[in-house]
Amino acid sequence: MSTRKSFSPTADRTSARHLPITPELAKQFMFATHGSLTALRLAPNRPAFDQLAGTLNLVYVALRHAGGKSETLESGMLALQSVARRNDAGEPFAFIQDELPRIEAALFAAEDHLPSFSIDALERAREHLRKLTRESITPKSVEPA
Repeated sequence: MSTRKSFSPTADRTSARHLPITPELAKQFMFATHGSLTALRLAPNRPAFDQLAGTLNLVYVALRHAGGKSETLESGMLALQSVARRNDAGEPFAFIQDELPRIEAALFAAEDHLPSFSIDALERAREHLRKLTRESITPKSVEPA
């Protein structure tokens, strides 16, 4: 008789979700985000904007659920929301005043926080974000339930 345990997709998935974000995973995660930021600098477009906004939102929600706060991240998100509102009103993607530096600072803040999360924390944040629309994200709306 074999002593090998049977495969359980639920048990294996649950244990894997508690793994920390490895440096390599964080590097890959942020590589995509820095690519979006570069695209926004060179030729602003909606897909790059949505990628960057989605990443910052995910890290922000995970941070809030962990009881943390980042004024730099919040400032960058507010700058992204300003750009989105103007674009939704029919204006082309463009950054005014200090928006791009605030967004860049928020990206670096997100990068600093990312290794402190587990895969499970990011998954919970992603599920929470699914319930929200881009227009309704405010600091109060991301508080843990």
